[in-house]
Amino acid sequence: KEGYNIKEILDVDTLKLDNDLIVKLLGIKPKKDNIDGINYLKLLTKGKKILLQFDDKKYDKLGNLLCYVYLYNKTFINTNLLSKGFADVDLTINHSKEKLFNRYRISNE
Repeated sequence: KEGYNIKEILDVDTLKLDNDLIVKLLGIKPKKDNIDGINYLKLLTKGKKILLQFDDKKYDKLGNLLCYVYLYNKTFINTNLLSKGFADVDLTINHSKEKLFNRYRISNE
């Protein structure tokens, strides 16, 4: 599988790849004050390539890629951010991992 380098972390749920594509992490939304989450994501991904996995819906209304994002060691970044409390479950979009993500929503309430 081809990996991608992150050029910039725009938000907890938004990455800019080195090819300038914008990737939204599917199924999560940032918390209001998320500077800690952004810093955590920078440390988690620094110097590492990421893998992208798509669901049925590939783009958001702005044309950004909607993806599940993984590190090569199989760390699932979307759920990692939920479990650490740096993001909330996004209930506005349907996707195949909703049941898994909702477990984090229930455990964080």
